[in-house]
Amino acid sequence: MGFDKESIFSELLHNIEFRPYSISLADKLSIMVFSLGVSKKEGWMGSGEGYMASFIHVFRKERCTIVQKFVKNKSVVEIWNNIIKISQYEGNSPVDVWQKVGILEKYRGTQLFGLEHTYTQSVLQQSHIPKCQPFQWNNEELMNRLYEYHLKRRTIVEINWLQLFKQWESSGYIIEINTTLSNLYPKKYQFNDREMQAWSSMLKAAGCTNVTPFNSNISPVIIFILFIYWFIVIFLRINFGHDLWILRMIKKL
Repeated sequence: MGFDKESIFSELLHNIEFRPYSISLADKLSIMVFSLGVSKKEGWMGSGEGYMASFIHVFRKERCTIVQKFVKNKSVVEIWNNIIKISQYEGNSPVDVWQKVGILEKYRGTQLFGLEHTYTQSVLQQSHIPKCQPFQWNNEELMNRLYEYHLKRRTIVEINWLQLFKQWESSGYIIEINTTLSNLYPKKYQFNDREMQAWSSMLKAAGCTNVTPFNSNISPVIIFILFIYWFIVIFLRINFGHDLWILRMIKKL
């Protein structure tokens, strides 16, 4: 099926913001993080409700699955034996709740939750970056968060940046971005690289996609000619076993 090819996996995972992953704690525990949530709550290291992680360990002489998560303002540890939940603990933080469990005392609760791992911190930081989808462009509070994070400190204040998204939405979601940006700014305004990178970052965070099919240095005509050439070559090889005719034609050009 081709699923052993890295290129196919990369294509399938494109635009998927999160996928479960496992991390190792002191080469003793394999912790699976299978969902994310973010918050600014003290002691939660950037995580929040929606974050869930689990690992397998012995509890009361039974091999159990230990599920860790955040529910509202509580850190929760559930202990399951097959499909039966045999115990549950709650605390104000991962450290607090693990002090109540009574096992694995040599580890901090934030370690057992997987929160101290560098990869977890990386994906949590990415999750804190404001994002939205086109159907949310009317949510001015959300759009302002995108503007504050991506663009405000990198462009002039006087522009009506929100108007771009309103025009975009009314025009059918496809626009020529350079012309549209030029209309927002004063005449003869010169964009710098940092400013354009900020706009690119904001547009991507707002769910926009670059649909330009060609690199600016490649002519679509050249692409078309190459396509026709290879189509004829493949056709001749399939039907006649060679491509001498096309080569002779090229030599005459």
